[in-house]
Amino acid sequence: MANKTEFKQDLSRTVNLNYLAQLHCSKNEFEQAEKMYKEALDIYSSAVNESDPELIMPLHRLGLVCRIAGKYVEAQTYYRRAYLLAVQNYQFDDVRIASRANFLAGLYIAMERFDLSEIMLRQSQVLYEKAFGQDSQQVEFALLALALVVRLQGDNKRADGLYQQSIEVGKRKDTSSSSENMSMELASLAQRFYGMQLYSEAEALFRYALIIGEENFWPEHPFVIEAFQTVGEWHLAQGSYSCAIGLLQQAVVRAEKLHGLDSPELVHVYEKYIEALEKTLDATNTAKANEARVKLLKVRPVGATVPKP
Repeated sequence: MANKTEFKQDLSRTVNLNYLAQLHCSKNEFEQAEKMYKEALDIYSSAVNESDPELIMPLHRLGLVCRIAGKYVEAQTYYRRAYLLAVQNYQFDDVRIASRANFLAGLYIAMERFDLSEIMLRQSQVLYEKAFGQDSQQVEFALLALALVVRLQGDNKRADGLYQQSIEVGKRKDTSSSSENMSMELASLAQRFYGMQLYSEAEALFRYALIIGEENFWPEHPFVIEAFQTVGEWHLAQGSYSCAIGLLQQAVVRAEKLHGLDSPELVHVYEKYIEALEKTLDATNTAKANEARVKLLKVRPVGATVPKP
């Protein structure tokens, strides 16, 4: 096993490998990305003990790209190993274990192993209760996630009971300590969708909440951009223009970084962003819409029309 000095010398190579893997993913070249992530994992594995928590994120990245590519069995291997390392290294009430359990739960949903997904989410619920208390936002949304998974198992009565528990926790929680990050906002919107009996939409929003949480290490991932754009367009359709502008702007910024300012991939996100800005009849937003329209002209195919102000 290499010592820590040698590990630091190799670290710059893992940074480059991770960057290259992200580029491959942006082009849907998942096989090449997987190779990059495997090489990075090999470097980490040769430098640390097999039970070292340094391996958790390399394993997670590799699991994520396998999941995106539809290689669920391989993804399960990497996600599960990362989860077990978290259990082995962290205190029982450490929410980092819940994070790993949540990704496994999401994978099991994709694999239609809803029973295993429920087991993982139950553990997250217990962890959140110990870390934040029973009347916390984290527990509220863990219960909602459980409701969605139980409904996918066909047990609607038990699912609706979990949903009601989620609502009751939401009424009792200390709002002053509630998180206001984007993932939690999407989870709150998913709760509203469940109450409207829009179950598939609620489940999709929960997936987006998890995806947006991924931007801690992968901010310009196409799925993150898709999440911001889809939810932004939903707010636009509902007439929630300020929310739509904020979300679509996040999509624009990330799409520009990912694809470059001259890419036709930007056309749709620019169009929706401009539409949202123009709905407000605000001078500042009108100026922003004009700026975005100039950018749109540069990336639109020749002969295509640009929306007029």
